[in-house]
Amino acid sequence: MRLHKKFVPVVSLCLSLGIATVVSVAPTQYGTKAASAATGISLEFLGRANSGSGNAGSEIAAYDVKSKRLFVTNGATNNIQIFDIANPSSPTLLKNVDLGALGVTGIQSVASKAGYVAAAASVGGNNQAAGKVFLMDIDGNIDKRATTGIVVGSLPDSVHFSPNGKFLVSANEGEPRDYCLTDGVLPTTTDPNGSVSVIDVTLTTLQATTIDFSSFNDKAADIRTAGGRIYGPGATVAQDIEPEYIAITADSKKAFVTLQENNSVAEIDLTTKKITKVMGLGYKDFNATGKGLDPSDQDSSSNSGINIANWPVRGMYQPDAIASFSDDAGNHYFATANEGDAREYKCLLGGLSSGSAQAEDARVSAVGVDGTALASTVATASNLGRLGVTRFEPSTYTNGGTALTAASATDFTSLYTLGARSLSIWKSPTGTNSIAGATLVGDTGDAIEKKTAELLPTYFNGDWSTSTGTPNAKDSRSDNKGPEPEGLAVAKVFGRTVAFVGLERIGGVMAFDISSPSNPTYLTYTNSSVFTGVGGANFATAGAPAGDVSPESVLFVKASESPTGVPLVIVAHELSGTTAIYKVVGSTTTPARPTNVVASLSKNSAKVSWAEPEDDGGKPLTSYVVKAVPGPDFCTTTTTSCVIKGLQAGVKYRFTVAARNSDTTGSASIASNYVQPKFFATNVGRTISIAKKPATSFATDVAIFVKDRNVSVGVVTPKSKVKGQQVVRYSIELRDQSGKTIDEKLSVTKAGATVVTTIESAQSGRVRVVVVASSTNSKKTVWNGPFITLK
Repeated sequence: MRLHKKFVPVVSLCLSLGIATVVSVAPTQYGTKAASAATGISLEFLGRANSGSGNAGSEIAAYDVKSKRLFVTNGATNNIQIFDIANPSSPTLLKNVDLGALGVTGIQSVASKAGYVAAAASVGGNNQAAGKVFLMDIDGNIDKRATTGIVVGSLPDSVHFSPNGKFLVSANEGEPRDYCLTDGVLPTTTDPNGSVSVIDVTLTTLQATTIDFSSFNDKAADIRTAGGRIYGPGATVAQDIEPEYIAITADSKKAFVTLQENNSVAEIDLTTKKITKVMGLGYKDFNATGKGLDPSDQDSSSNSGINIANWPVRGMYQPDAIASFSDDAGNHYFATANEGDAREYKCLLGGLSSGSAQAEDARVSAVGVDGTALASTVATASNLGRLGVTRFEPSTYTNGGTALTAASATDFTSLYTLGARSLSIWKSPTGTNSIAGATLVGDTGDAIEKKTAELLPTYFNGDWSTSTGTPNAKDSRSDNKGPEPEGLAVAKVFGRTVAFVGLERIGGVMAFDISSPSNPTYLTYTNSSVFTGVGGANFATAGAPAGDVSPESVLFVKASESPTGVPLVIVAHELSGTTAIYKVVGSTTTPARPTNVVASLSKNSAKVSWAEPEDDGGKPLTSYVVKAVPGPDFCTTTTTSCVIKGLQAGVKYRFTVAARNSDTTGSASIASNYVQPKFFATNVGRTISIAKKPATSFATDVAIFVKDRNVSVGVVTPKSKVKGQQVVRYSIELRDQSGKTIDEKLSVTKAGATVVTTIESAQSGRVRVVVVASSTNSKKTVWNGPFITLK
C-alpha cells in the first residue's frame, strides 16, 4: 500500500506556486565506501529532484530515454512532475501535469516507454469505484484516443509497459472501505474485486481488458493450502485479493503481479489476457539458521538494542515490488521485496460501522501465548512481546484452533508476523495447476537487518517523524516489519545480475548479486538521508533538509540509455518528496549477448532483428555485428535490425549478433531461426517432395521443380576439408524406369556454391531424377532421387 493513503500531507507553498527545488544539502552516503572496497560495485549519489511537497511528493518515477526526462508522481498535489535529468546532478523541473482537472483524486503510479507516459489514478474521491489510466506524451498531453482516461479496475496501484511497448498493464488493488456487511453480505461497492487491466496501446481505440479473480471464488481453501491467504471477513476470493505491483517478462508474454495482503503472486498470460496461476508464497521460519530478526523495540539493555536472533515465529512474505529476470541458461525467476502489510478497517474484527477501524495485527503480549507450544517467556517485552502478529490465519491458538477471524483469540500456539524483512528469489511451479505454491530459490535471510546494524548502528531499525522531519529513536521499528524492503529493481550490470532494494523505514538502497539465484550475495548499501540535518514539518522546510527519506520505488537505467553514459539507479522517496539519482560504480565488462534474434526472408535478402542485451557492460553500446551462418555475409549497425543481401538460393542460413561497447565486443547471440532463399524464381509448376535427401557430404541441400517437361534441380555444394574430396561438378540426369539415361546436363561448381540446372526433356512419362557428383580426385558418387511424371 502507498503511504499517502495513511497520511494527510500538507501541501507546501512552493508547490502550490508550481515551483520545485533541487538539492541544496549534500548528503553523507552511509555504507557505500565500506561495501565497494569488498565487492567492486557501489552507488554514488549524483543529485535529486525535489517535488517541494515533502510527504507524498515523490512515490513512483519513470524515465524516457530519448528526451532524458524523469516523470514522478506527486501524491500531495495529484500531479505528474516532469524533470529534465540530462544533467543528473542538477535535475530541472520542466512542468507540472495537473490531472485534477480530469477528476483525479489520488495518483498512484507512472510508467514510460517509447515516448508514452502512463499515469494510474483513482477518480471522483472514491477508491472503491473504477479507476483510470491516463496515457500521454512526454510533454504531458493526453492521448487523443482517450482524452478522459482509460477505465480500469478499482484503485489502480501500479502501472507498467511491456518491454515490447505493446501492452500497458495495471494492477488494481480493489482495496475495501470497510468490512461491514449489508444484509449479511459484503457488497462489492464496499470491497470491490481486485483486478488486473491490460491495454493494447497500438490499437486505434484505447480500451482496457480487466480481469478479476472471480473464477477462483471456490478455491479459497486451495489458495491457503498453497501458502496464500484469503481472510477478509465476508469477502469472496475475488474481493479479498489485492493486486499490488507488476513485473513483465522480457518477451512481453507474461506478467507477475504481487497480491501483497494475500501472500501470493499471480501469473497473467498477456496474449490471452487470462490469469494462469495464483502462487502462494508460504511462510518464512525466523527460527532457522541465518533467518533471524530483531522483534523488539524495548530490548535496549542488551547489545544496545540490536538483537538479531532466531525466534519461534514465522513471517508472511507479503511482497510489495516484484521483478522478473532470467539467468544465462534461460531459466526464469522473479524476485520480491518482502515488505509486509496489515489490514486495518472498520468491522474487520467484528466491530460496528459506527466504531473505529480495527487492526489485523496485535502485539504478542496483548494476545498471549499458550505457555506450552510457545513458552510464556517469549511474550515478554524484550523478547517477542512487542512484535506485531496477525490474529487471522495461519495463526493458531488454543480456544478454537485456526480461525479466519480471531478478535477474541488469546493463548496463541503459533505466531505469524507481517513481512519477511528480506529479498526473495522464486520460480513458478511446474505443472498446469492454476493454484500452487511458488518455488523458493533463494532468500537474503537476515542480511538486511545485519548490514544496517553494521553500517548504521545509531539508526538501526529506525524511521522518521512526519511532524518534525527528524529520525525517530533507534530500534523503533524492530517490532513492526523492521527495515521494510519495499522498492525493487533487478538489472544486468557489469556482468552480474543485481537486485537493488529500497528500505522504506531506515532508508537507503541495498544491492545484492543474484547471478546465482539460490545464493543472493550482499554487494553494497548507500543511504542519502541526512540524519543530522535540520528538521522540518512535512519534510518540506528549507529544501529537503533530511535528504532522501522513505524510498518507495526503485528504477534502473542502463548505461546505453542513461543521459551520462553510465548506469543509474533512481529512487523515489515518499516522505521527503524527493527523487534521488545514483551512479552505479563498477568495472566495465563485455556486453551480454543480444536476445530474441529473428530472421525474415525477402527473396535473396534476410532482415535480422533482435533485442538489445540487458547488460551493456556498463558503457553505452556502439554497434552490433551480425553474421550469417554459413558466412561470410555480415553487417554492422547501430540499430537493432539490419538487412543482409545476396544470400544464395537453397542455402539454409541462421544469424548471430554480437554487441560492442567502446571497450570490447561481446559473445555472439544464440543463432536465429533458419531462412532459406528459394532455389527457383517462380512457383508456376510444382515442387517435388523428396523423401530422403542425399548425405550432406554429397550436397548440403537439394530441390527439384517441374514445369511441363522442364525439370530444374538445385544443389548446394558442400565444403570439404578432406583433400581431394571437394565436389567440383554435378551431372543432372533423367533416367527411364529401366535405368537408361534419356537426358543429361553437366554443371561446374565450387565449395559452398548453389547450382540450379534445368533440363528440357524431349520425352514424357515416368522418369527418375539422378544426380552424380564428381570430386577433385575424380571419384563419382550417385544419388538416386525420386520418380516424377512428365506430361
